Amino acid sequence: LMLATCFCIFFEYLPIAESGDAARVLETFSGVLSRPDDFLEDLMKLRAQGVPKDKIFRLQPLIHEVDINGTDSRGVLDSLSAFARAALESAQIYSEIRDAAEAGQLDRQQAANLLDSLESDQRRMVSAMDTGQQVVDGPASP
Repeated sequence: LMLATCFCIFFEYLPIAESGDAARVLETFSGVLSRPDDFLEDLMKLRAQGVPKDKIFRLQPLIHEVDINGTDSRGVLDSLSAFARAALESAQIYSEIRDAAEAGQLDRQQAANLLDSLESDQRRMVSAMDTGQQVVDGPASP
């Protein structure tokens, strides 16, 4: 339930007000999982740089409650849990970069190079693996 809630909040599959309704969350996430290609595309498009602070704060306690190790023979839930944790950690880091730039503790151009990429980190990594090119810091070229 916690993992389903995390993904429903991350991708706004449900309005925040409905994320406390367990039956609604499970029904919604089950529907999402029934369209694996669309769900995979959502995972690939998630830009951790764009996750707002209020969403980060909402997800933090949920992620810490997600404990599904060994409950899933194929490892799918373990992989989804790892993705959710990594995405939240990345969002937190990007939020800290944004705060540091706003406070003048980090060069704004340097922060912009990290924050303003149009592509998600995971899409850049997959593209780099497909082409054999090295991933460079800064915004990816379209």
